[in-house]
Amino acid sequence: MNLVKILKGLLIAAPKSDVRYYLNGVQVIRHKDRITLNATDGHLLLQVEIKDMEQFDIQEDVKFVISRESLNVMIKSFTLKCKPVLRCDDDFNVTLGDLPLTLIYGNYPDVQRVIYKSKERPCDEIGLNLNLLSKLSKACATIIDAKYPGGKMMVRGVTDSVMFTNTYDSYKFTGFIMPCRL
Repeated sequence: MNLVKILKGLLIAAPKSDVRYYLNGVQVIRHKDRITLNATDGHLLLQVEIKDMEQFDIQEDVKFVISRESLNVMIKSFTLKCKPVLRCDDDFNVTLGDLPLTLIYGNYPDVQRVIYKSKERPCDEIGLNLNLLSKLSKACATIIDAKYPGGKMMVRGVTDSVMFTNTYDSYKFTGFIMPCRL
């Protein structure tokens, strides 16, 4: 697992200057047995669940949003072979390796509302924004360290999302595209 690649891929879904300022970064959530990283612009949602805690030093039940700007600086500072540790101390000072990261304070949306088990029946047709499909494909290729990344696609309903998912050795990648009207 390459944390730098994962963060770089997640930034594809994070907006650059959305008026909903809390979306302009990547959300990090430390659960008991895993780390969840989320990025969304409201139309495309990317989530990576990581079970290998080797590159994290974050207390349980902590969540924060790292700003896009500081992640961009960080990505340029590390090579893809580096394995920096993401740390968060008791005062919410967040660092990746030795680099301090800037946090965004605000209420990140409850992404579980999109991820829930759909009650709608799958449909035959759904409208998709092809630019979002392209962004999802680019994020998937960046995050997944595989020569030919693939995944399962599930159309959940005409007013629900389309879900793309695959599980790898130590993490699970999931992407959601919200439907559009044609």
